[in-house]
Amino acid sequence: MATIPDDTLLSEIARQVTEHDTADRGPYQPSEEVVRLTNAINRGLEHPEHPEELVSLILQSAAARYDCCPAAAPSERENHPLDVDWNRIRQVVSHITISAENMVVVTFR
Repeated sequence: MATIPDDTLLSEIARQVTEHDTADRGPYQPSEEVVRLTNAINRGLEHPEHPEELVSLILQSAAARYDCCPAAAPSERENHPLDVDWNRIRQVVSHITISAENMVVVTFR
């Protein structure tokens, strides 16, 4: 028999399912906004009359690029309450094993 707190079990299951779901994402794909901002930055660098506007564009571009990164999604959820889609877990999880050392291993279908 293994004893593990419910919160620990649920958070580990959710973490592994989220990790599994994000592993299916493809490589970085820039959005139309990233391309637009990149072009605007390049034009601004050719004629840098307003450097403060250029800095603003660079910061906007960095944020837009970050939003396109597949690995960005899970880290955004770290500071938010656990959001568990139990129907999704039922669909993708074959079984869950808890070892004597309270290690949780989720096996996917």
